[in-house]
Amino acid sequence: MFTPTLRRMAVAAALATAGTGLVAVSAHGADTTATSLAIRAVKTHVKPGAADRITGALVVHGDASSAGRTVTLEEREAGQDQFTPIGAAVTGPRGGLGLQVQPAATTRYRWVFAGDDVLRASHSGVVVVHVKQPQHRPVRLHTSLSVRAAKSHVTVTGWDTISGRLRSRGVPLRRKLVVLLSKADGATTWSFAGARRTKARGQVAYRVRPQAGTRYRLAFLGSPRFRQARSGVVHVAVRANSLTIKASPRRLDPGSSTTVSGVLSHLGSAYAGQNVELRAEPRGSHAFATVDSATSGPDGSVSFTVTPTVATKYVLVLPATATGVTWTRSSVVKVTFKAKTSLSVRGRTTRNGYVVSGQLRGGGHALHRRIVSLQTLGTDGWTAVATKRTNRHGRVSFLRPASTGGSYRLVFAGGSAYAASTSGTVVH
Repeated sequence: MFTPTLRRMAVAAALATAGTGLVAVSAHGADTTATSLAIRAVKTHVKPGAADRITGALVVHGDASSAGRTVTLEEREAGQDQFTPIGAAVTGPRGGLGLQVQPAATTRYRWVFAGDDVLRASHSGVVVVHVKQPQHRPVRLHTSLSVRAAKSHVTVTGWDTISGRLRSRGVPLRRKLVVLLSKADGATTWSFAGARRTKARGQVAYRVRPQAGTRYRLAFLGSPRFRQARSGVVHVAVRANSLTIKASPRRLDPGSSTTVSGVLSHLGSAYAGQNVELRAEPRGSHAFATVDSATSGPDGSVSFTVTPTVATKYVLVLPATATGVTWTRSSVVKVTFKAKTSLSVRGRTTRNGYVVSGQLRGGGHALHRRIVSLQTLGTDGWTAVATKRTNRHGRVSFLRPASTGGSYRLVFAGGSAYAASTSGTVVH
């Protein structure tokens, strides 16, 4: 029921001025400037699916400006028992606004202004756009619309995804416009939050960032062939506290250590002076246990150095206290180990010089295309004198002048998946 522009943008451009013949109703509140909204339909009768334009104006009964205010358009199709927000428009320099619609059946429209710290809320009267039906009215098919939230809880800075699927008789409906509606805890009416078209399998998804607990639902506005549909309702709670976690590095050489750190925040700001616990679940234990604790710093950060012996999961927890601190936990980070490697070495004299060779293995097989260094022992210790990549059998060889002499070894520096290793020593 939108123009192509609105379907892409979900917000229409405002009219420069309001139209004539408008119907207005005002609302009142304390300590704010009264407002009223007018509404008009450019056409009162259209064919099914034909475009019409709903215009209006926001009038401010005081010195405040009516420009730049967001106003929501709501509709109620014949047979429906409640209005549904279908779009939003921003008022122009003189308070004018407008949106284009495409009603599939006779539909009522009204403008709603939610108000703000300066202006009172108001709503317009109702205009009716009659849809001319053919002599033999077609049977519009029933539709169903599901809804789900990827997360039931998010932090004040976190994101969630609201998704759903539109079907008719079990068949997905693609390229249909679905509206996202939201209602914050304590609110009494639904608000327009966006509009998108369904994809090939009838699915639609929105990313949301609620600042307080919010209910969401999806609405399909119908078409000449399909009836309207509303989904159920999902609720996303918002936690005041947020606790992040990271481990650096996350893959270790056997016997090495890592740093597990995080940042604690409250309502988006650093939360200092709180006791944060580090809990670990080593592979095979199947339960988290507290292994250390620390007090969050001025920037809300905490840090722990750990030396696990097996792959281990870590989580940071802020316990609840009698003073009102809310229990909070981070996500889980897993620290694993690089695969052990072995590096053999062999030295032999040939007529061309002294050859130092070896084979690199890891994870039970030869490692090819890995860089191996040849080191020689001098007065300053071991020094790399040459590097090569292993062949497809994991082998590498270096040719040294026969007159050089000395002690040699091979070194593999390791990588993201394999641990470092050093061969034995050969003496020429």
